[in-house]
Amino acid sequence: MNGITFQQIEDLNAEEAAQMQRYINNRLTAKRMALGQRKEELGELEDEQ
Repeated sequence: MNGITFQQIEDLNAEEAAQMQRYINNRLTAKRMALGQRKEELGELEDEQ
């Protein structure tokens, strides 16, 4: 199999899964931060009225 071991494939799969998890976590964090920012802005607008 072109000199690639099953262990190397498993390691690559694990790294790919870890990268995907980091990507998803970063996206969720960005969405939460954006939502918090919007809520904060809305709260400031409500305070002014």
